[in-house]
Amino acid sequence: MSTASQSVSDAGPLARFLSSTLGKKTVMAVTGFIMFGFVVGHLVGNLQVFAGDGGVKLNAYAAFLKNTPALLWGTRIVVGFSLIAHVWAAAGLKRLSNEARPVQYKMHKHLQSTAASKNMFWGGISLFFYIIYHLLHLTVGVASPIAGSFSHTNIYGNMIASFQNPALVAVYVFAMFALGMHLYHGLYSLFQTLGLSHPAYMPRIRLGAKVFGALIAIGFSSMPVAILLGAVK
Repeated sequence: MSTASQSVSDAGPLARFLSSTLGKKTVMAVTGFIMFGFVVGHLVGNLQVFAGDGGVKLNAYAAFLKNTPALLWGTRIVVGFSLIAHVWAAAGLKRLSNEARPVQYKMHKHLQSTAASKNMFWGGISLFFYIIYHLLHLTVGVASPIAGSFSHTNIYGNMIASFQNPALVAVYVFAMFALGMHLYHGLYSLFQTLGLSHPAYMPRIRLGAKVFGALIAIGFSSMPVAILLGAVK
């Protein structure tokens, strides 16, 4: 028995579970569900950019979060931990998959797979780096095109000034397309991982996951695109 196998066998039941494929899939499902909720809440809050009041509601929403540190930092800690655990589980599943089949077949078929599932891992890695950039851009302000005049209180103004740049808008739209694909496959897989799948209603769940992913992608993309086109000033 290898040293790694011996270590796993000597570990407690929780450690053995987390080292297994099922354990890692469960971690991905639970943390993914947490992040689904955050993404929806984040979208609803930011859609106030369309309120037509010059950013009053959006900036008030941001001020409320800043003035409620327990809510703000509690959410950041939970979501941050979930993101790290999600990436850890994904990397572990990728490693287990490679160990199970170290030599790739010369010819293989992706039976009943989709573009989302085939690109799930690398799409997730891309989203991880996008999230880092997004935080540096609109939360910290150091990676913003308007870094010299970035305001921590005028969120609306930061968005209007930043998304005058077509290249930046293209980056955000592409990232939101990747997010929609990731959410679609992740939500569909969540039901399978938790043993809630059934042939009778899985087609409806797949359709619902597609609609959910598309709505999230369109919702987030609509903001930079509307600003670039001058619909939001």
